[in-house]
Amino acid sequence: MAQGKIYVLTNPSMPGLVKVGKTIKESSDRAAQLSSATGVPNKFEVYKEYEVSDCEEAERFAHSILERVFGRPNASREFFEGNPAHISSHLDEALSSRLVKYDQYTISDFESAISRLNKKEFTMGCIEFESLFKDIQLTESKISTSIALQKAASAYLACCYAKGKRPVFTSVLAPNIKGIVTERAIKFAEAFESEPTTNMIRYLRSIEEDSRKKDD
Repeated sequence: MAQGKIYVLTNPSMPGLVKVGKTIKESSDRAAQLSSATGVPNKFEVYKEYEVSDCEEAERFAHSILERVFGRPNASREFFEGNPAHISSHLDEALSSRLVKYDQYTISDFESAISRLNKKEFTMGCIEFESLFKDIQLTESKISTSIALQKAASAYLACCYAKGKRPVFTSVLAPNIKGIVTERAIKFAEAFESEPTTNMIRYLRSIEEDSRKKDD
């Protein structure tokens, strides 16, 4: 049983196909390795990744689900028919119980930064959050498996919203700007904005759109 990552890769040369595989290293390294092969006109890009406790078992399970739902042109290849958003949506649920948990983070780790938001010290709040996130090497998997990080990410987004600045960790945060993270960000914003819902949602959507454009 080896801890590793399940990756979702896309390639503009292969529209309608998504590659889902495993690695015990970095997903970006695997994408670069595949991109270096002859006969591949465009680079593979990491659309999403999942840090799992047993990558062999997780890959087998993921492939069985995706093959049944989306179809697999070649049983000996790791490509599936569909778009990456739909495939990732299924993987979010399928792999939820197999993700590495990051319970070592507690809300007290971010108490000082969150207090900046509560006191409307938005500039210092952004600086503190960014320093903390850099120190812990923030990833999508860590956010999705830690309640404390979800709350911290929401508070950071609210700080950025108040300052009108783009989050430094856009590529990491964008896939998680859904559900509870969005709800908490709006809740935080209520402390300094009388009716933040519409504008906040528009702001969060713009972050996601910017992230997609950057990936393209």
